[in-house]
Amino acid sequence: MSEQPGSLSIPDQGMVSPKVWEQHALLNLLVETQAENIEQFVHALLDHVVLGHAMPSPMHLLSQEYSVGQVFQLIDCLVDTMRLCLNTIPAASSDADFLGLAVAFYSGPGILSNDSLKLLARSICSRRQEYVPTSAALVTPATVTGSLQLRDFDWEHRAVVFPAVDKIHHASLVRLSLNLVSPNSAEQGALLELGPQELDTLIASLEAADKICAENSA
Repeated sequence: MSEQPGSLSIPDQGMVSPKVWEQHALLNLLVETQAENIEQFVHALLDHVVLGHAMPSPMHLLSQEYSVGQVFQLIDCLVDTMRLCLNTIPAASSDADFLGLAVAFYSGPGILSNDSLKLLARSICSRRQEYVPTSAALVTPATVTGSLQLRDFDWEHRAVVFPAVDKIHHASLVRLSLNLVSPNSAEQGALLELGPQELDTLIASLEAADKICAENSA
């Protein structure tokens, strides 16, 4: 993480793969052409990230300027970076500090416009008090007293179909399901579901952690 005044630091942009950042470029067009719709959608997406609500439908965002697949890729990428932002910026930081760190995080790759930066940073900041960090949600007695192990994995291909004004739109979604169990049968396991962008982010994080471990052991 890059150091900021007051001993706070921004989330490490390197934890997000370049492919994920590239998909964020579409947000600039949506903010420019559908400002009201995309603002509502970002908050609906935060309902999913923060509260676990169902993923919102992007039907009202569709346009001939981009494909349905591009919109779904943007959604997956936004979920990734929203969670990283909420998980890594200290919960005890002030609203001003959180907002500044969020802006610095999203501006780092140099892809988002000022309007897109403001929309994401302000929206995430406004919802941060409702969020339960992923680490807290997954650190159950199972992960405290033991360690979860990968028992099985499976790829799933979903065809999502929804109507628009002029035609039927469809998109293909690929998901990887990881079934994690504890050696202690009495302890609770977990089922994680990752999209391509989330998997890219996970792999990038693991590679970064492996590099640090290798450097420390050298």
